[in-house]
Amino acid sequence: MNLYPLLAVAVGGEIGDMVGETGPVAKTVLVLLLIFSLISWAIILSKWSLLRRARVAKRSIRACFAKAQRLQDVSAVADQFRPSPLVGVF
Repeated sequence: MNLYPLLAVAVGGEIGDMVGETGPVAKTVLVLLLIFSLISWAIILSKWSLLRRARVAKRSIRACFAKAQRLQDVSAVADQFRPSPLVGVF
């Protein structure tokens, strides 16, 4: 027994019918909500990527700081670790 058509009719059909029966104002609101939802997810993913890069840079600068003999050595390579918040503290 193939359940896919039954699932599509039960879930997709009802939602499609409901949206089809709404007026233009409700459709506009739904489209705006969809757009803002997509924008929100784009912001979430970009912040996640930024935090991941900062975490990697933090590990790298900590390793560089542990290996350095002088603070000038760390200062010379600090520009390559810009995403890390530790660069600002250093």
